[in-house]
Amino acid sequence: MDRSDQPGPAAELPVPDKQSASQKRELRTALRAKLSGLPPDLRARQESSIYHRLTSLPEYQQAQTVAAYYGINWELDTRPLLQQILKDGKALALPRCEGKTMDFYLVTDLNHLKPDHRGIPEPLETARKLAPELLDLLILPGVAADLQGRRLGQGGGYYDRYLARQPLPLCVTLLLCRDICLLPQLPQEPFDCPVQLILTETRLLRLPPQ
Repeated sequence: MDRSDQPGPAAELPVPDKQSASQKRELRTALRAKLSGLPPDLRARQESSIYHRLTSLPEYQQAQTVAAYYGINWELDTRPLLQQILKDGKALALPRCEGKTMDFYLVTDLNHLKPDHRGIPEPLETARKLAPELLDLLILPGVAADLQGRRLGQGGGYYDRYLARQPLPLCVTLLLCRDICLLPQLPQEPFDCPVQLILTETRLLRLPPQ
């Protein structure tokens, strides 16, 4: 049995700092309100610019397998990006969660997805699980990012647990973010895993190894 068939346990994260956790919750609420108020045409232009810049990056062009996410609600609408990844002939992996554990599964058709309990489309149970070492580029979701490479996620901790399980760096980690959500500094907790690249509609940040 190879590693891709083994159900790795969810990594245990350090106990959250109560003050930082509270600050993150307040920041998520404020940013989601700001994002939900953006005009749809502006959101679409920002996303189109981000995706065009992403597909021009050498990290993307050289990647054979790209792990990404299906954005919903206030997140970037990533469906056009996912379609482009498939069109470019790359292997596409999307996350599926079981309990507190998240893994990535091969997707060849976006019509072969089903909503989970949160309404997020995810791969079917019959999809092939991909071992972390098979990923070349991992595109992470986030409400916001800061100039140190830290991300503010939805608060479920799925990506933090996934990254904590891996002997990183196995692949390039990249966060897509709107300019208005790139902040000078985010509240920090012990389990935060900085990304290597942050891409907005106007900026590209390459962070030093940490």
